[in-house]
Amino acid sequence: MKKSKKFICLIAVLAFLLYLAADTWAITNTRPLADANYLEAEKAYNRSDYINASDFAKMALRYYIDGGYVDGQMKTNELIGKIDEGLNKFGDNYYKEALKYYNNKDWDNAMIWAQKARDQYAAIDSSSANVQKCDLIISQSNAGKNEDNVKRADTVYTNALKLFDSGDYKNSRQMASEALMVYNQSNYQDGVLKCNALIQEIDRRINQIRSTADINDLRANEAYKRLNENRNFADYKDVITYAQQAKQLYAQIGYDPGYNHSVDLINDANQIIYGLEEAFKLNAATKFNEGRNAYLLGRGSPEEKVKRSYFQNATDAYNAANAIYQQLYTWADDIKDYGKKNEYSDLINQCNGRLSEIQQEIEYIDLGKKAEELYMDGYTFFTKGDCKNASQPVTDAKTLFNRVNDISGVFKCDTLLYQINDCLNKMTQAEDLLQNVSRYYGIADYANATSELEKATRIYEAVKNQDGINKCAAFKQKISDSISAKKSADQLLAQARADYISRKFEDSRKEADSAKKIYSEINYLAGVTNATELIKSNNDLEAKLSQEAQINMMITVAAIVLAIVVVLVGTWMRRVQKAKKEKEKQEAQKQTAEAVMKQRQEQERLQEEAKLRELEEERKKLKAMIAEEMRKIEVEKRSDL
Repeated sequence: MKKSKKFICLIAVLAFLLYLAADTWAITNTRPLADANYLEAEKAYNRSDYINASDFAKMALRYYIDGGYVDGQMKTNELIGKIDEGLNKFGDNYYKEALKYYNNKDWDNAMIWAQKARDQYAAIDSSSANVQKCDLIISQSNAGKNEDNVKRADTVYTNALKLFDSGDYKNSRQMASEALMVYNQSNYQDGVLKCNALIQEIDRRINQIRSTADINDLRANEAYKRLNENRNFADYKDVITYAQQAKQLYAQIGYDPGYNHSVDLINDANQIIYGLEEAFKLNAATKFNEGRNAYLLGRGSPEEKVKRSYFQNATDAYNAANAIYQQLYTWADDIKDYGKKNEYSDLINQCNGRLSEIQQEIEYIDLGKKAEELYMDGYTFFTKGDCKNASQPVTDAKTLFNRVNDISGVFKCDTLLYQINDCLNKMTQAEDLLQNVSRYYGIADYANATSELEKATRIYEAVKNQDGINKCAAFKQKISDSISAKKSADQLLAQARADYISRKFEDSRKEADSAKKIYSEINYLAGVTNATELIKSNNDLEAKLSQEAQINMMITVAAIVLAIVVVLVGTWMRRVQKAKKEKEKQEAQKQTAEAVMKQRQEQERLQEEAKLRELEEERKKLKAMIAEEMRKIEVEKRSDL
């Protein structure tokens, strides 16, 4: 057992020694591999294949490092530096191209060139900033591409909606499917949801249309069976109608088998109708002749009601013929028989022409009736005196009578228009007279206002214009009221003048003021002026008389004072004389004083006399002024009378 353990240990030691020997041998033999990789790196570098050059150079450098070959490491590092320069140069150029495409929103080329630049930069350092900026261009270009794809898908979806709204479900579904594919590629869930919703709705509509188309196809088949049995145009019409409807619906949803079956039914029915063509033409010709006869009878009838009845019969007959020709024209178009198409087109035009003539005749009847109504409207206005509203309907009636070539209608319109114009001229005169009335009334010239008003009233009564008559009546009442008011004011003013003469100034002022208010209300300016002047005269005269009374009082006071002075002087003189007798001894001493006193008294007397003379002059002047004022009042009184 111990021997076995020793044997195992010996084998392990030998194996370890062999591993060390092999490893040493491998290390000593990395030089050839390193040189080979270096040579490949040089070749790739010389042909500007910098990415492969970088890979080979890095491999060579690892081998040189493993073998400890410093010279190899140095030259490889030098080569790697050159390779990195080339990588950076190529990377920069590729990046510029990527930016150019990116700025032009050419996302595919931007990503291609950004990837090329990234490969160059990543060969140097896969985590460098240059690699990151390339990744940014790639991610943003991819986002821009997705955004453009979504926008393009939005446009396709919008067009699908438009086609859906127009009923083109086949193409709408195709476009919706295209938009759905792009939305899925761009992972735009909102777009996916709305496209799926639209497709579901389209499929629902298609199923509905298919169901309706199948029903029409079934009806067309049943009509075709009847056509084979009965050989009449009614069944042919049903075949064509239902088959055409089915064909259109099948075409709308793109169901070719149904579309082709409808086309076959139409073609088969057209083949059958060939044998019925002459019978249809004969029926249409019969209806056409019935319409012509009814039309001629209608034109020859003088009564409106009878005319309309014949014209309606003619219209029904021509429409019936036209419907048959239309059906034959459609059949000719279906079978591509252009000769028959031209034939039936001419017959259709003939029917339409006759229908237009009938419509014109009916329009003439309607226009003539409308013209009569307008004429009667105008005539009614005219008889009521409303000439302004009468003119337009009569003018319109004349226009309609001219259109229908009704000479008698035009003549009676012209006659009535002449009368209306004459009425309008008179109305204009009456309105001018009313303006004069208003102007005279405004200045209280009631005589001229009444005269002009009577003229206007006669005109309005002549043309029977009630509005004008009412206006004149209103003006007349206003004038009458104003005349009454003026008389009242005149009486008040006369009383005020009488009270003025009687010196009843307060009463005179109140009466004059009341008169003034009335004159103002009726806008009688002369009366306002007279009342104002009388009020002023009252005030002035009252003031003057008050001043005269004051002067007389002053004169009386002066006279009393003078009398008192005289009495006092007399008393004093007597006392002086008595004192003189009693005091003869003192007379000589007092002579000088008495002389002075006398002289002073004389001066005062003279002054008092001068004042009295002045007062007398003032009194005379006041009397003269009062006399002059009385004379003026008398003159005004006579002028008023």
